[in-house]
Amino acid sequence: MEIGDFAYRDALPDGAAHRRAAAINPGNRFEKTRLHVLGEELDRQWVEQQQGDGSLRRVERQVFHDRTQSIINEVVATSDVPFDWTVNPYRGCEHGCIYCFARPYHEYLGFSCGLDFETKIIAKLDAAKLLKAELASPRWKPEPIVMSAITDIYQPIEAKMKISRQCLEVFAECGQPVSTMTKSALVLRDADLWSKLSNMNAGRVTITLVTLDADLAQRLEPRASSPMGRLRTIRELTAAGIPVSVNIAPIIPG
Repeated sequence: MEIGDFAYRDALPDGAAHRRAAAINPGNRFEKTRLHVLGEELDRQWVEQQQGDGSLRRVERQVFHDRTQSIINEVVATSDVPFDWTVNPYRGCEHGCIYCFARPYHEYLGFSCGLDFETKIIAKLDAAKLLKAELASPRWKPEPIVMSAITDIYQPIEAKMKISRQCLEVFAECGQPVSTMTKSALVLRDADLWSKLSNMNAGRVTITLVTLDADLAQRLEPRASSPMGRLRTIRELTAAGIPVSVNIAPIIPG
C-alpha cells in the first residue's frame, strides 16, 4: 500500500456500528510497518453493531498490554499546547469521539484511525510503577503534568483496570501537580484523590462539554457521559472543593 492509499481495511455494512462513532476502518499511511506483536492481550469484549437491516452483529473490543519503558512524555517544543509534560495510561479511546484529533496516532501502531481507535485499546499496566520511579529520579525537575493528552484516562475500560487511579495515587503521594481533561463521570470515583491533590494546590479537572443536545452528543461522542451527566460531575467536583474548568470544544456547529 502506497502512502496516501486509504483503502478500507475491513468491509462494514451501511451505517455506523452500534454506539460507535466511526462507520469505517480505513487503512493507514504506515501499513507496511504494521505491528504484528503488541504484547499480551488482556481483555476481549464483543460489542453489538447495528447493520443496515436493523439486525445486530458484534464488534470486537480488545485491550493489549503496552510494555513501555517510560511513562512521562515531553511535548514537542513546536506544539501550541500550554503544557510540557504528559502521561497517557492508554492509547486509543473507547469514547470514540468522531472528531478526536488523536485518531491518527493509532496509525503509528499499524491500526486504523477508524473503528480500531475505538476498539483496540493499548493499556500501560506498569504506568504507576514507571511514574513513581521517574518522579523519584534526580533528572526530573518538577513541572505540572497533564494526563489524557491523546486519550481519556476515564474511558470505560478504566472502571475495570484502574490504571489512572493508580497513577493518581502516585501523584498524590509525591505532591506532583497534575491535571486532566475528561468527558466521563467516572472521574467522581477518584474525587478523594483529586481532593487530596487540590488541597496541595496540585490538582485540577477539566470537563469537556461540546453540546447540551443529548442526541447530538450520542452521535458525536457515543461512549462518553451524557451532557447532563457531565454537568452533574462539574457540580459534584466543585462541591468537593476540587478546581474545575470547562472546555467547550469543538464548537458544533461552528
